[in-house]
Amino acid sequence: MSNKSAMKNLSEDRRTLAQQLHDLRISRQLTIDEVHVKTGIPGWWIDAIELGNRQLKLEHLYLLAKLYNRRVVISLENRE
Repeated sequence: MSNKSAMKNLSEDRRTLAQQLHDLRISRQLTIDEVHVKTGIPGWWIDAIELGNRQLKLEHLYLLAKLYNRRVVISLENRE
């Protein structure tokens, strides 16, 4: 896999994760400010994450997963 292809895959994964986080927040009827208060993550950062415009820090992912009662699964896979 080329670096260009790997970066494209990371970008797509980030958008997918961003959409999931947005959908979870909306399904729980939480505002960005409420998520900020519950997690300590700045509201502008949450907004940028959900739009796919900001890289998601692992510590933020952990806090958001905990808030939404989800588990995080990260794996390394063989290159093909």
